[in-house]
Amino acid sequence: ANLPEARLAHYNRVLKEQLAALQQELGDCTAHFRAGVGLVHRELTPAAVDAALDRDIRDLQQASRQIEQDITGLSNPSTRRNAIAGIDLAEDDDDGPDAFEAMLLMEAMASAPAFRPARKKGRRR
Repeated sequence: ANLPEARLAHYNRVLKEQLAALQQELGDCTAHFRAGVGLVHRELTPAAVDAALDRDIRDLQQASRQIEQDITGLSNPSTRRNAIAGIDLAEDDDDGPDAFEAMLLMEAMASAPAFRPARKKGRRR
C-alpha cells in the first residue's frame, strides 16, 4: 500500500511478462502430449485425456489381438507359405526412391564435401 504508483506499475508489468512466459512454456510442454492423444484443438481436461487414453488402449488391445491371431495363423507352415506367396513385391523397375530412400540420399548429399573441378596443371603466365 505504501509503494508509489510507478513501482506498482513496474511490478505489474514484470508479473504479466512472467505470466506470459509461463503460459508459453506450459503450451510448449503440453503440445507434444496433445498431438499424441489427439487433443490438438480441444481443451485439455482430465475427462478429455481419459477418453483419449481409453480410445488408445482399445486400439492397442485390438492390434494385440490381431497380432496374436497372425502368430497363430502363421505357425502353420502351409498357411505361412501361402501368406509369403501372396505378398506383392515392388518390381525392380520402380519409378524412383521411396520416401525413406530419398531422405537417406538427401542426408548423404548434405554431408558430402562440395565438388570442385580439378585445376588444370600448367605454367602460370
